[in-house]
Amino acid sequence: MSPFLLFAIPFSLVGWLIYRAIRYTSESVGEESPLHRAVVYQYNKWDFLTWTNTPMLVFFSFAFMWMSWLVLTNLNTATRPWHYLLAGSVLVLSVGFFYLVYKVSRLEERFWTIIKDTALALDPTTKSITVYRAGTSTVLTANTVALIESHITAQGKFSYLHFRFVDREGHATFFFDYGKGLGFALEDYFKGVPVKYVEHKFPFDTVPVS
Repeated sequence: MSPFLLFAIPFSLVGWLIYRAIRYTSESVGEESPLHRAVVYQYNKWDFLTWTNTPMLVFFSFAFMWMSWLVLTNLNTATRPWHYLLAGSVLVLSVGFFYLVYKVSRLEERFWTIIKDTALALDPTTKSITVYRAGTSTVLTANTVALIESHITAQGKFSYLHFRFVDREGHATFFFDYGKGLGFALEDYFKGVPVKYVEHKFPFDTVPVS
């Protein structure tokens, strides 16, 4: 490898990381954030890689299944007890990953009900969030919201955050955490509104999203 590439590759990586940090700052609290201008957050069906974990888990599941196939088809050459222990361990991991894929995919299917055809329009002038869903619109402000529930569903490195806004008449509006500047906007727009934090023990709890 040439000296130029030895310097170019790490400097390019550092430059990309700096660029992403600058973009994140701009989109979360800077001039491009909902603290300073109107912003719309929305996912569509082609954005599933942005928020889902299922594709990655499916990849690892098939990788373990392939490893299981290799190990099990070569058991006839096993000569020591740990060979059988290895085969059993790989098989258990394969089953475990497929079970995790099933649970995660079902959970993300529930979240899809509050993501599909939903858009959040944030306006710093009125400090309001308008939730567009299924041809309807719901305007949320500090004057109309009585309680904000922040729901975290986490297991290891997998975590999902969604919100339940309860108005003064008891009606609830759910929406997913779109990241970027949404969290900062919630803190700024809804000062004084009580916040309740709810943790769900995945995969054992039923997560309410409707």
